[in-house]
Amino acid sequence: MQKSQSALSQQLTILSATLLCLVFTRLDEEEEEEEEEEEEEEEKEGKEQEGLHESAAWPGGLLFQCSSVEWSGMNNNTPMFHVCGIQHFQRAGHRHLNLFQSTYYVVVTFSTVGYGDFVPDIWPSQLFMVIMICVALIVLPTQFEQLAFTWMERQKLGGSYSSHRAQSEKHVVVCSTTLHADTIMDFLNEFYAHPLLQDYYVVLLSPMELDTTMRMILQVPIWAQRVIYIQGSCLKDGDLARARMAEAEACFILAARSYADKTAADEHAILRSWAVKDFAPNIPQYVQIFRPENKLHVKFAEHVVCEDEFKYALLANNCTCPGASTLVTLLLHTSRGQEGQQSAEEWHRLYGKCSGNEIYHIVLGDSRFFGEYEGKSFTYASFHSHRKYGVALVGVRPAELPEFYEETILLNPGPRHIMKKDDTCYYMSITKEENSAFVVNQNQNQSPDQPPKEGRWCCRRNSFASRCPLLL
Repeated sequence: MQKSQSALSQQLTILSATLLCLVFTRLDEEEEEEEEEEEEEEEKEGKEQEGLHESAAWPGGLLFQCSSVEWSGMNNNTPMFHVCGIQHFQRAGHRHLNLFQSTYYVVVTFSTVGYGDFVPDIWPSQLFMVIMICVALIVLPTQFEQLAFTWMERQKLGGSYSSHRAQSEKHVVVCSTTLHADTIMDFLNEFYAHPLLQDYYVVLLSPMELDTTMRMILQVPIWAQRVIYIQGSCLKDGDLARARMAEAEACFILAARSYADKTAADEHAILRSWAVKDFAPNIPQYVQIFRPENKLHVKFAEHVVCEDEFKYALLANNCTCPGASTLVTLLLHTSRGQEGQQSAEEWHRLYGKCSGNEIYHIVLGDSRFFGEYEGKSFTYASFHSHRKYGVALVGVRPAELPEFYEETILLNPGPRHIMKKDDTCYYMSITKEENSAFVVNQNQNQSPDQPPKEGRWCCRRNSFASRCPLLL
């Protein structure tokens, strides 16, 4: 953006210098004309004829009188070069043009077919205009495009999310000290993977300017209509007001990964969280920090993700249960399950297909997967549902728990837990039950205590249907 602004200021400087050159050139011409009027009529006609022969012999000789600023600004100020050129060429003709007439002639010629009230009457002027029109057809569109792009970028930097859109549309604000393409792309892909968030808009609020990669990302059609960038700081109430923080559905504060000192990065994130809390106390905050000891400072946030705490816990569990880190990583990242399908290795295809598994939940009484296991133990329901439907029941939240444990999810509670109608089941599958279609080849008169027969289950996600095994 600084380069584009400097280029714009350079063009304006050259334009101003060219105008001054033309004005002083015209003043010199007026002084010369006054001196020529004092001379005799015969000498005046002789000088005009002599000048005509010289211009016919070498048309470029008159243009050499233009200043070096005009020649250096030909690419940046082509219309002003046209004005200067046609004015100097016509000095050798029978009809002289002043600055206003030259400007009027060039503007009318470029914008229309020309009115014919001012026309060049010598062939050097006519040839000059033909060449300049061809040059203008090449140079002007590029210059106008750059000028429009610069103006739009400056509008975005100093713009705001309109209050009308904030009232009629839903948006979230993402605050970060720096904007990295990988971090923003991961956030956007995971955020819009949820079907209920497709109508939300994302406002990026950062004091840093966009780099080339981020500009290219925001110009992609899928993000251009959803993502809005505003340059500003969370520490300023004016910038928070421009982002309509008070009307936002949520605020995401991302930690700066470019900082070598993780403590300093946490300090920036905490200060921004405090500023948002002071400006909009009722807005849910999702804060990302690095150090576990800093969680205390943002305990008011809706959710706090401590990266170091999560990473070390994952590595520790991976030592006791090999593959745990891979399983959790695949569950956290959204995948369609189509990766590696072109590989010649069978395990590549199986790994890619099973990477599309995610965690879903459903009430037991409303489920066709687990509804038949009401009154059975958790282990019985988990084993037979995986054998029958290819899903893995990993946890349950009982409907009746003490007040202190109301939001507790029991992971693999074992055979002691008996499934009830109001229990919430958490299971891993390629897609949630509501989006799946299955046909079970099972006799309706078969006893529930007998082992279920194999069924055929097919899931559909993004118009992709396949047999959906689960990698355990």
